Amino acid sequence: MPEQTKHFAPLPFLQLDRTSATPLYLQLVQQLRRMIQDGGIKPGQKLPSTRWLKEHHGIARSTLVAAFEQLASEGYLQSRTGSGTFVNPEFPGLHPGTGIAAEQPQPPKLSQRGAAAAGGLDLSYFDPVRVRPFLANVPAIDLFPHKIWGRIENRIRNRLDSTMMAYGQPGGYAPLRVAICDHVLNRRGLKCSPAQVIVTNGSQQSLNLIAALLLDPGGKVLMEDPSSPVVRLSFLAQGGTVVPVPVTETGAAVPPDGPRTDGARLAYLTPSCQYPLGTVMPIAQRLEWMDWARRNDSWLIEDDLDNEFMFGGRPDPAIYCDDH
Repeated sequence: MPEQTKHFAPLPFLQLDRTSATPLYLQLVQQLRRMIQDGGIKPGQKLPSTRWLKEHHGIARSTLVAAFEQLASEGYLQSRTGSGTFVNPEFPGLHPGTGIAAEQPQPPKLSQRGAAAAGGLDLSYFDPVRVRPFLANVPAIDLFPHKIWGRIENRIRNRLDSTMMAYGQPGGYAPLRVAICDHVLNRRGLKCSPAQVIVTNGSQQSLNLIAALLLDPGGKVLMEDPSSPVVRLSFLAQGGTVVPVPVTETGAAVPPDGPRTDGARLAYLTPSCQYPLGTVMPIAQRLEWMDWARRNDSWLIEDDLDNEFMFGGRPDPAIYCDDH
């Protein structure tokens, strides 16, 4: 059975000059030492075995053993009986993700849109979450039926033929789009055709795509305030200008016409369950937003937040349902 390599440190750039006067083992020592110092191989990572390196790089095991022993004598590597060879996590000056020779890189020069996205990004927003009650954006993930999901996934995957490995249609897998149409009709009263459905990898990609297609640089986007900082960032990253619309006990009301909102191309709304306040927008107010969109030749982005999570009854219809 071929040796598994998924837990090994990556070594894709071993460059050995077999015509050089420098012995191969010493070339290996120099390159591996540099990778460890630069943080390319991190403290505690496991190196591929000498057998694997021999098969994939055509290096004699005696050469590999000599290089590993040299680095171990210098303190860079540790050999653990029965486990393999690892970068010494206790070697002085090495830190995960950096290295003793790593320098602070200069920030790259970005486009205006890239700078807007990077400048508004708070990485702590994406930190791993602790499951606790009333945490926004996170359902009871500790209760997710992983085993059942895995069995269903395997069953479906075993039915797929080789054509599923191709790119497929730009809008997504056709039978899935048909199923989505049936689901939103039964669940939300939304009547649409598969040609109107585009499958993405999540709401964030959907928003980025919408903003790229509908926003020109400097274009205005009306957006509930408060609202999701990540959604706001999507519009800013595409060069848009976000105009906040205060949220009341009935959600965001259509703002009065004026220089502040003139020319707005988009309005982002969460009428069924306002994020993060949870208010539900009444039908009359939704109709006002539809009238605003018609008058200004603009688009409404309706984020149907949390509509799948109901304690009883059926969710309110989507704004799109009232546009027929």
